[in-house]
Amino acid sequence: MSDADSVSALGVLFALAAMAAGYLLPSIIAFLRSRKSKWAILLVNAFLGWSVIGWVVAFAWALFGERESREKAAEPKGSELDLSEVVAIDVETTGLKAKTDRVVELALAGVADDGKVIWTWHSLLDPERPIPSESSAIHGIGDEHVKTAPTFAQKADEIAARLDKKILLAHNLKFDVGFLNEEFKRCGRNLPATLGIDTLKISRQVDRGERSHRLGDACGRYGIRLNNAHQASDDATAAAKLFVAMRRRHRGKPRQFAPQRLA
Repeated sequence: MSDADSVSALGVLFALAAMAAGYLLPSIIAFLRSRKSKWAILLVNAFLGWSVIGWVVAFAWALFGERESREKAAEPKGSELDLSEVVAIDVETTGLKAKTDRVVELALAGVADDGKVIWTWHSLLDPERPIPSESSAIHGIGDEHVKTAPTFAQKADEIAARLDKKILLAHNLKFDVGFLNEEFKRCGRNLPATLGIDTLKISRQVDRGERSHRLGDACGRYGIRLNNAHQASDDATAAAKLFVAMRRRHRGKPRQFAPQRLA
């Protein structure tokens, strides 16, 4: 029997059940609606006498909706997060456009269960193009610093191994992940992680009254020293410490600290 036939058969069965239980219909509908489940909504639709097409559409919607719910349920909530699965990342680049600019420096920082940064990894990277002076003015990295550095492709295996199935954390996550994703694409690979945490977004949520949410300012509010902003190692380590500090201070807001699926 095909999937379509199975769905149609289910629709007929639901309709027959509705007819047989007609005298209980009001009570059944009230109960199912109170369950707030997509499967319950499917049954309500059948009881209300929708057409076979309606049953097919409702069944497919419920099926995929439940699958999405299961995926979300599988994602760690902020209060259940295993910090050892978190890796803080920071990139310095030739510009602001991930599709056309390149990474010149990458730093990673691993976090232990107790919230301490227990390992770091760092490398300058040859962007295979000149670094604009305006970018060098921000991070201090010029062509002379990367002329003997490896390319991203040469380090891709090592980077992927450290990020594999980890939860990526950064201050302005979209920027860092965007560049990493494009660099992996140039190597014919996918980004080896699917979940991420953005400390910039969290700061804006839990410290709404503050005027600035830059990494240095956010760190200052939590007693974290950031001496060398726009140096990848310092920024990655600071972002990791900031996340741990914010999470401890705002224990009553676990939802804000839950990982999100990377776009």
